[in-house]
Amino acid sequence: VNTENPFCRFKTVAYVRSPSNDTKDENGLVSFILKKRYDDVKLNQQAFVQTFQAKILAPHSKDLLICVESLRPAMNDSEQQTEITVYTMERNPSSGVTRRISATDLHRYLSSQQSVANVLTNELGCLHMWPHNQFQKSALESYLATSPAGIQPLLWEQAKRANPDPEHLVPVPVVGVERLKDRMREQRTAVEFQRERISAHCATVAELRNRIAATQCKLDDFKRTSVTLGHRLLRVLTNRQITMKRGWSFE
Repeated sequence: VNTENPFCRFKTVAYVRSPSNDTKDENGLVSFILKKRYDDVKLNQQAFVQTFQAKILAPHSKDLLICVESLRPAMNDSEQQTEITVYTMERNPSSGVTRRISATDLHRYLSSQQSVANVLTNELGCLHMWPHNQFQKSALESYLATSPAGIQPLLWEQAKRANPDPEHLVPVPVVGVERLKDRMREQRTAVEFQRERISAHCATVAELRNRIAATQCKLDDFKRTSVTLGHRLLRVLTNRQITMKRGWSFE
């Protein structure tokens, strides 16, 4: 059955998180989908940064610097892919002040240069990229006003009314069994990634607690040493005073 057919049997509406205030254009975030495994990209993240810096930013300006915002497994394909989000800082050579390049300007530069596209595709394994921009209110209203292909208007209206959090969630169509399987796989990938991050944070917290305990032990040792040295100093001062006053009469 054609999934574009409004009478397709397998169809429903789900919800995704809408872009938040953190995805403003001035934050300069641009994401890339790399055709590489997450573990490989994470291990060679510095090589990605160096290639991006040397072959994409440096030919345009020596005052640009790439920074990695986040790295996670891609959630939109069955293959082993990775999503990496970056932003670019520009330094003013005269004042030394730095600023972020907007997401729109960075994406426009990366999309307009054929040499940049070759580096992204051939050397970095980039499949596609997109800027992080907040939804314009007019665009969101236009999207919600018309039901997507394959979704009956009555079902779409019901989904909009049943939205549990209209300020942060947006309804999206899920048409066909394959799209449903993709969404299940995306959710499973997201859960596994979150578990990995939680485990990493727990390990970091445990390490910090151990370091705090070790520091506290050293602090206690220093306190004991300070008390001991204080007592020794007091004895030295007392003996010195006694020596200086020897032979003197009591006043």
